[in-house]
Amino acid sequence: MVGVALDLAEGQLMAAVGGAGSGKTTLLNVLAGVVHAQEGQVQVADRDLRRMTDDELAAYRRHVIGYAWQKPEAGLLGALTALQNVMVPMLVESGRKGARVRRAVALLEALGLGARLDRRPAQLVHGEAQRLALAVALANEPRLLLADEPTADMDGTASRELLADLIPLLRSTGTAAIIATRDQQVVESMDEVGPLGGRLQPDPRLWAEAEERPAPADIMPFREW
Repeated sequence: MVGVALDLAEGQLMAAVGGAGSGKTTLLNVLAGVVHAQEGQVQVADRDLRRMTDDELAAYRRHVIGYAWQKPEAGLLGALTALQNVMVPMLVESGRKGARVRRAVALLEALGLGARLDRRPAQLVHGEAQRLALAVALANEPRLLLADEPTADMDGTASRELLADLIPLLRSTGTAAIIATRDQQVVESMDEVGPLGGRLQPDPRLWAEAEERPAPADIMPFREW
């Protein structure tokens, strides 16, 4: 991505703002290691993404970042309940099942889904499905959350209510976040705003690469099932 300079501190929340085609999703995909930057440096949590092997990138995506897609169903398994969906990313971790269940329940409760633990994605309204996708993205306690327009298609009230739950959760865990958005409520809630468009133009080569390459299984955990 040409001309983009981004420095995000631990626990800091940033809005990546721009219109359609401005490169917001491409920026998230570069930071997730899904798309390889053609030049410059991409460093997250002391890791240089341009120098990492495929196995190192897979581990990075499992342990360092959480990715919430704009279409929540992309990261959810329809046959599982909300609780089971959040527990799936934890299966690669060691530890007792009881601890994983408690963490999954706590995440769902923090995101307003405490009464929806046994519901499947198709039984949730759009806003609830987006909340579930965020819970899945945060399941492994990532240091950086990447969220692609999480309030898209929500009305002002639903957007405000989601932010009222999500931001305190991120603050309490010290999780940094980059949220791609066109929602003014999201922009006003962030610590920093990074505008895309104008002088910050995405490299067309990255657009092409992003369209051609499928997302890896480690940030689409259910595609393997």
